[in-house]
Amino acid sequence: CLHPFIEEKINEWLLNRKQPAVLLLGPPGIGKTTIAHRVFQIAGLKTVEFNASHTRSGTSFRKIILPLLREGGIVQMIESGKRGGIGVLLDEIDGLSNGEKGGLSELHAYLKTKEVTNGRPLILISNTLDTRTLQQIAKICLTFKVEAPEPQRLREWLGTDLPETYS
Repeated sequence: CLHPFIEEKINEWLLNRKQPAVLLLGPPGIGKTTIAHRVFQIAGLKTVEFNASHTRSGTSFRKIILPLLREGGIVQMIESGKRGGIGVLLDEIDGLSNGEKGGLSELHAYLKTKEVTNGRPLILISNTLDTRTLQQIAKICLTFKVEAPEPQRLREWLGTDLPETYS
């Protein structure tokens, strides 16, 4: 694990979801998606991943993603005695279309509802917070800025010294 603090906090969130979702923020290739997959796997949840750049519109969000988020909530928990078994990962949310009927607005509206903590756990990933809607989403989510792992953690993980060019 290259980001133990973040993983620990997300694991705590999975057990007691007070925020509607987790938002992992940082540059490409830093490990955001890997963190999400690891956390869901450790929790025994199957990851269902959507790349927001492929489901940009509000219509796509309403027809494809929203029903999946709502399924497996309280009703399934009562019927089966356990939470839904699926964690939803929405990658590249900064690629969702913005505007009144866009996917980003639909996501924000969903995150503000009370039903969100009863649905499937949701991890969001974004490279930036370059729009007002993304900034509003970051305020209501459990948000982490993911940065390069500490050199010592990388040395331990790799079992070798790092190149001198690593900084």
